[in-house]
Amino acid sequence: MRTKKFLISLLAILLIAVNLSALATDWVAMVTGKTKVYASANKSSKVLGTVSKYQLLWLEEVKDGWAKVSLDGKVGYMSSSYIRKTTKDAYVKVAEVKVYAKNSSSSKVLGTYSFGEKFKVEAVSGSWARLVNGKTVGFCKTSALTYENPNTMKSSVYTQKDGVKAYEAPTSSSDVLGTLKLNTKVTCLAIYNDSWCRVQYGSKIGFIRKSELATTKYSSSSSSKNNDVSTEEKATGNVVEADWWTSSIQRRFARGETAVVTDVATGITFRVYRGGGTNHADVQPYTAKDTAAMKKACGKDFGTWKRRAIWVTVDGVNYAASMNCMPHGDGSITSNDFDGHFCIHFTNSRTHGTNKVDPDHQAAIKKALRAGN
Repeated sequence: MRTKKFLISLLAILLIAVNLSALATDWVAMVTGKTKVYASANKSSKVLGTVSKYQLLWLEEVKDGWAKVSLDGKVGYMSSSYIRKTTKDAYVKVAEVKVYAKNSSSSKVLGTYSFGEKFKVEAVSGSWARLVNGKTVGFCKTSALTYENPNTMKSSVYTQKDGVKAYEAPTSSSDVLGTLKLNTKVTCLAIYNDSWCRVQYGSKIGFIRKSELATTKYSSSSSSKNNDVSTEEKATGNVVEADWWTSSIQRRFARGETAVVTDVATGITFRVYRGGGTNHADVQPYTAKDTAAMKKACGKDFGTWKRRAIWVTVDGVNYAASMNCMPHGDGSITSNDFDGHFCIHFTNSRTHGTNKVDPDHQAAIKKALRAGN
């Protein structure tokens, strides 16, 4: 009986695969043995990197014994004998999402799923993900999914001002469960939609805006007589180098985290909040006071793309980095006197516009490393 059910489910998967055939599809694939990834389908071409057994990749196509895959944001080729299609765990990151029978919102709705529910993603085409959830095979928008389990993201965070409100749902129009004082410690259970934290304080569970929380307590003290430091002490101790792709910096300075930036040339320090960025960190000054400190540090460079050597302090570790002084794009904090975000680069990070390593940023990082050791 179980075998029959499995065959029926497998047949359903094969039939639904037709829905993606007309689109460019990236399939989830697993590496079955350590091997090299090349710049083209030729072993004499440049080696882009090495993949390990059980590593998951996005597979675009298989042709003439070569698999076209994505590795650290680059497209490369590896022997197809070392790869097989599989699935990748994904979780709903919005309040609820509809799963459709086809990759079209006009098709039949198979079900509605809530925040935190788990799926197996088999493939992604454009803005659609192909899902498996038990017997259910269907499609939903990729924007509703995250590959980080929101149910295991517990961390201690602190409110950054008096009067922080905890809501029943991730919207300010829902009921207020309580009002918290400055530096109240709460447990962040999950990140919702990149803008809210699902938190527990005491016996209550609710939602607080992520911009009102940080992993460290808020301090208004300054170590500078001229009040050059906005909210934190200057970086002290040795400075380390962190490769954006191979070190733990992306996990330590993850989206939603705050860090302390020390401008190497002036010693002025301010806090930043990482709201996004893939090839590098897109950040915003955390408060209006932090923006004022950044403007003072940048001086005449503010409003330009000029690179400045900085130290970024996360969890007590000082990292060599580089920043530009140009507000641009979007920003989620509206009360910080800063229009948009700016960029922070670490070793081997790339610009979003060119997808290449920027030599000026890398030179500033080396300068920060020398100055800190």
